[in-house]
Amino acid sequence: MEKAKNQPTKMVATRPSAQRLAAAVAQADDKLAVHRRNRVMFLKQFAGHYYTAGASASGSADPAAPQSLNMVFLMTSVLVPNLIYHEPRSMISTPQSSLRGQAELFALAWNHLAREIDLKRTLRTVVTDAMFGAGIIKTGLCGGAYVEGLDEPSGYLHDNGQPFADAVDLDDYIIDPHARTREHATFEGNRYRLPLDYVLASGLYQRSLAERLVPTHRWGDSANPTAADISASSPAGSGDSLAQYVELIDLWLPNENVVVTIGAGEAAPQGFLREVQWDGPERGPYEMLGFHWVPNNVMPIPPVSVLFDMHVMINAMSDKLAHQADRQKDLLLYDRRDAEEAEAIEGAADGDMIGVDNVDRYSQVSFGGANPRGYEHLAFLFEQFNRIGGNTDLLGGLGPQSDTLGQDSMLMTNASIRVDDMRSQVYELVQRVGEKLAWYLWTDPLIELPLVKRSASGEQTSVTFSAADREGDFLDYNFDIEPYSMAADSPNQRYHRTMEWVEKVILPTAKLAAEQGKTLNVKRLAEITGRLLNIKEVDELFVPIVPTAEGA
Repeated sequence: MEKAKNQPTKMVATRPSAQRLAAAVAQADDKLAVHRRNRVMFLKQFAGHYYTAGASASGSADPAAPQSLNMVFLMTSVLVPNLIYHEPRSMISTPQSSLRGQAELFALAWNHLAREIDLKRTLRTVVTDAMFGAGIIKTGLCGGAYVEGLDEPSGYLHDNGQPFADAVDLDDYIIDPHARTREHATFEGNRYRLPLDYVLASGLYQRSLAERLVPTHRWGDSANPTAADISASSPAGSGDSLAQYVELIDLWLPNENVVVTIGAGEAAPQGFLREVQWDGPERGPYEMLGFHWVPNNVMPIPPVSVLFDMHVMINAMSDKLAHQADRQKDLLLYDRRDAEEAEAIEGAADGDMIGVDNVDRYSQVSFGGANPRGYEHLAFLFEQFNRIGGNTDLLGGLGPQSDTLGQDSMLMTNASIRVDDMRSQVYELVQRVGEKLAWYLWTDPLIELPLVKRSASGEQTSVTFSAADREGDFLDYNFDIEPYSMAADSPNQRYHRTMEWVEKVILPTAKLAAEQGKTLNVKRLAEITGRLLNIKEVDELFVPIVPTAEGA
């Protein structure tokens, strides 16, 4: 049959060979090299000279050396808690009323998984990475093989068959060097290390190629140091280890819908060590967090990079003032004819009385000292750093920035616009990762999680999330992250939020609740709010009513 002229021709993607992929990985490394080098330099500043291996003391003329006024640490330590403070909590809903109970159970299972895999710690790592380069997170299903006599190579929080969400270091990240956006990348992946004994014994990798893998100790070298080299005491690639490790590369090929594994390095065997059909979420295993993006570029602008030169200038001026102050000295000048009197004055204690022939022959003079105009310029630099950094002093509670509380509130609102934008991007990342974890939970045929469900009255009921009890389809549910679940939240803030909720929601609807047979548990409310305000005598405030004789 003749094909219609306007009918599109179906194209079949041709999988690139392992040799072509290895060459493309080398090109990707070259393109990311500048981002990796800058990130290592930024991280050295963040860690400080007491953490960095072989670093000179503060005050070094080298701007890449750690400095005494660690403005990079100040900025990062203020912004990261404002972006991720608590572990995320899920909100899973459904438009179908018959599935709402299942949606609540699904949310309990997701929250349980988030705690089980320590998702909060991973997210803090990713957010911190995004401050210095890019935050990358990889999700999937732990599929390692059990090998008797060998430990789990992925860590004790990775159980076979359990979903995972791990941070991927920028030093290990790989992406198509010709892509302008991640969506159009023909491959994306990461490096990782495994014990050679595990690779050979697991049966997951083609043994003929695995036997030709060259063990390695570390990934960095003197020309291209990695973040892991910052605190290392020996040169990259040296040293000994309890086990021999090999470096592998996983590459997701979205057009072919497959994940392939190749060896890393020029000496790696040519061929696929492993090929697995991708059967996960459509967006693939990787997600990236960045706060400021350049059009038609895969990599974001790290916030630290914008302020790094200011950080160096502040330390240069601070060191200059410190040297000036160190050179300052007070001297007592005297007439040479009165040498004996001068010696007596020099040896006198504070408050002693010394008789001299002529007091005008003595004078105290001061030499050197820090220039006051230098402090004015340093204050200007601090102000600009604070301004460009999004008012970190106010966000970090490091001191009021205005004369009145009302002005501080206005400044906080303006400062939070930028932080709210960053926080919004973190929430979007967590939502995308959360959807992937939810998908793995829902499609797991062997899932069986014992959970505890708390009712509105505080009663606890044991429930189970299992494959046999699942209702509906995954697409019947809407996944979301509770907006404020990851933000910093003091007991005092929770108290005021609780009371506002009671006053604006509970009390106005009390009549409707009474018609439905519900009433406010006043004693429980007092216990909760009392605990938030650290009032230990709450239990003593509610006592049983003692009936009295009528007419007494």
